[in-house]
Amino acid sequence: MRLATLLPVLLLMLPAPVLADEGNAPGSSAATETSAAKPGDEGVRPDDATESSLTQSIQGEGGLTVQTMCTNCNSADLSLGGLGNAHIAVRCDGLPVPPGLAQIYLLSVMPPTMIDKVTVRRGPAAHVEAGAIGGEVEIDRRRPAPGLQVRASAENGSYGWNGARADVSGALGWFSGNLALSWAESERVFADRDDTPDSPAFDRYTIEARAGIRLSEDHQLRFGAIDYQEEQLEGRAAYEEAFSMWNLENVDLARKQYDARYEGLFDDGSVVELGAVHAERVQFIEETIPFTLPQAERQYFPSYDIADEQVQATARWSKTFGYATQVTAGGDWSRREMAVVDVRKNLFDLFKGLPFEEVFTRATAETITESSAFVELERSFSSRASLLIGARWVDYEYTDNFDEIFRYESPAARDAWAALALPEGSKVLPRARLQLAPNDAWIVRLSAGAGFRLPDPTYDEVCCGRRFRGNRGLVPETSWSYGVEAIWQPSLAVQVTGSAFVNDFDDLAIKMITLSSRYQPTYQNVNVPDARYLSLGVQLRADVSRRVSLRGSYSLTEADNRTRGDVIPAIILNQSNLPEEREFVSDEIPYVPRTSLVLGVDYTGPRSGFGASVTAQRNGTMLIQSFSPAGFGSEDTIAFRRTEAFWIVNLRFSQRLRPGLELFVGADNIGRYVQSDLMDPSTDYTWGPLRGRYAYIGLAYSLDTR
Repeated sequence: MRLATLLPVLLLMLPAPVLADEGNAPGSSAATETSAAKPGDEGVRPDDATESSLTQSIQGEGGLTVQTMCTNCNSADLSLGGLGNAHIAVRCDGLPVPPGLAQIYLLSVMPPTMIDKVTVRRGPAAHVEAGAIGGEVEIDRRRPAPGLQVRASAENGSYGWNGARADVSGALGWFSGNLALSWAESERVFADRDDTPDSPAFDRYTIEARAGIRLSEDHQLRFGAIDYQEEQLEGRAAYEEAFSMWNLENVDLARKQYDARYEGLFDDGSVVELGAVHAERVQFIEETIPFTLPQAERQYFPSYDIADEQVQATARWSKTFGYATQVTAGGDWSRREMAVVDVRKNLFDLFKGLPFEEVFTRATAETITESSAFVELERSFSSRASLLIGARWVDYEYTDNFDEIFRYESPAARDAWAALALPEGSKVLPRARLQLAPNDAWIVRLSAGAGFRLPDPTYDEVCCGRRFRGNRGLVPETSWSYGVEAIWQPSLAVQVTGSAFVNDFDDLAIKMITLSSRYQPTYQNVNVPDARYLSLGVQLRADVSRRVSLRGSYSLTEADNRTRGDVIPAIILNQSNLPEEREFVSDEIPYVPRTSLVLGVDYTGPRSGFGASVTAQRNGTMLIQSFSPAGFGSEDTIAFRRTEAFWIVNLRFSQRLRPGLELFVGADNIGRYVQSDLMDPSTDYTWGPLRGRYAYIGLAYSLDTR
């Protein structure tokens, strides 16, 4: 019998917990009421009783939206004012959370009961990463309390979904810790009703363990470890024009992370924070061989073998001088090494002299090292005016194994690519933020700052059917951001925020299709010489009554290509393996969501413990690329096309059965909208839902012995 079938029965058999404060139990009004924060505080606290994931809690918060997340592609698409992951800094307990699987785990997989608060801040600041001109998302885990706390849930839903999560935490004397477990499985999803699955079947489990050691009243250590394991079966892969069929792919995915953090308060009032993270992601992808055998008899062949290692270290020192001045200084260092066995590429080199035994072992290798330091001063001139000013220095180093990968190419190809440099460099980035409070109800923030970042590694996001070109010939992206925010909060029950940001880019780095052959595209990073993002946004949080709260967020982004002639230049790897200059023409930057609208209503019943929430999200149109074959042996024709706008509406209801035990039911995507071009092989970009309506039911249990 499945764990998800057993767990609800076990939860019902558990005794009613002894709660320290029943008024704050999950499902009670005190726990589920959401009051707007004080002016300037844009944090949100996930609700244990009503939220199924952290994504549900933060959707629309501070203008932040979560578009799509794909564990296979290593892609978590966040958007803040039209700027994506590359321009947003995400930190959890002071440690950086890189884009991709690490963010997917935090936002979608990890039990939300482990999170205490999420804060979203717009605009650049010296203490955030060099490229993060869009803002920062700060996530704080819940600290274990004395005694024992247990939170568990089990869920059964559509598409053969079964899942269970548990979070156990506690503290005794100088030691505290928690253990979080999750497991989920799902069948394949056939969203467009053809005979090819749009989402794979999968089986996933995760384990997270954390420990805290209090060295003294003012000094403590924290340690953590995360193990993520996922197996995917029969997902959609490349389209084979010669056979008029889609290939399938299987994926084995694993990520392990170890982190440590020190916090200390010293006698002179200074605070020191030190942290380190080591993470490894390994991913093995195999794809079907496109023979005309029945689908059940298809044979799989290795496609990619990915090893992604990331090491990060961070240090912060801060001290308050007098009553009005705080100085913060610190530094960050990171190294990312990617080794990718691209079997398809190696097979081509087999005919050029590559030994057969290296077909499944020879890997492309890239290493990006980032070193940075910053200093930041915050000065309060009065209770109504403060200034945050600082600067960050950053240096990037980029290496690859060019000599090995081009060993079997012609001397002309080797010499041509060797002449193209990798993107490297250093820069000092000034940043400032002025905050004014004309009266008790209003806050106005003005921010400005510079950014500097490298293109993502070549194989940062990988899908079968795609080919990839490296980053030689590209340059670092530089940027400036200017913004204004106005926050109106006449009472604790209402908060309205309006914002306008202008982001100017020189050599904006984006990933796009630059070459395609028979529906199989080549993706690469390119530099857009001159680009501007203009973003307007408004957010609302309001408690209509003690039982009803509203939340809403709207953003509009104009992503303009300001290069002369609307040109997007690229240096492609042509069919002779030589660098070739190409130009694409578009007055709009592709792959940027134009509009986003999130509306939500939360209701908390009286003493019965009933709760309900409805969330509606409208994703606006987006410019993407398409490709169509021009004939056998010829390159495909690449064009730009616009996606359609769509709504997603989610409902969720909860009912407390007894103290600490709750029943929840709901439905996501009740309108059954799915991406309309899933059967079209001329585009492979995921811009909409891959499954229709998802209905679920489950139980949640909590125990607190404080």
